[in-house]
Amino acid sequence: MVGKDEFSLRTIELLLNPPAEVPQQDEVLLKKPRAPSKSGKGGVLVVGVDSLMTQLAKCCKPAPPDPIGGFVTRGKGVSIHRHDCSNFRQLATRTPERVIDVEWGTPKSVEAAVYPVDVSIEAADRQGLLRDISEVFAKEKMNVIGVQTQSVKGTARMTFTVEIVDSQRLAKVLGIVNEVQGVRSARRR
Repeated sequence: MVGKDEFSLRTIELLLNPPAEVPQQDEVLLKKPRAPSKSGKGGVLVVGVDSLMTQLAKCCKPAPPDPIGGFVTRGKGVSIHRHDCSNFRQLATRTPERVIDVEWGTPKSVEAAVYPVDVSIEAADRQGLLRDISEVFAKEKMNVIGVQTQSVKGTARMTFTVEIVDSQRLAKVLGIVNEVQGVRSARRR
């Protein structure tokens, strides 16, 4: 009886639900293939740790091959920043024990991972300026996912959010944007 501790709950469970038989040597077990494991969001590998939740910081929007560092957050995994990010430097100074080494992983699929990056453009305001800059991004097959523009006293300040595969390609496209008539500067934020 269970109440008198003559039989344990485990013993009763085994009697009611006997364990499955162990297959013989010549039997073959079919196993579903596992989905390929992903290396964090955006293909970031945390050095020395497997399967750790990562997120790309919104303040600096890192993209390969930017030098990056990780900061262990409270409850949100590891936040990935560019090394030159002012927020990352402040966090590292205040709590250096929460900074960890991270590196860019290699994408496991044919489609490379894309990263949203902000681009700041300053130009002499004129009719058709936004169209001309947008055409450069379109010709270079760079997807624009956001635009903010403001014109004050003949100067247009624009912020484009574009999806990129690597920051070296972005540098080439920004060189072309700098050649658009009236553009004074085009740089990554």
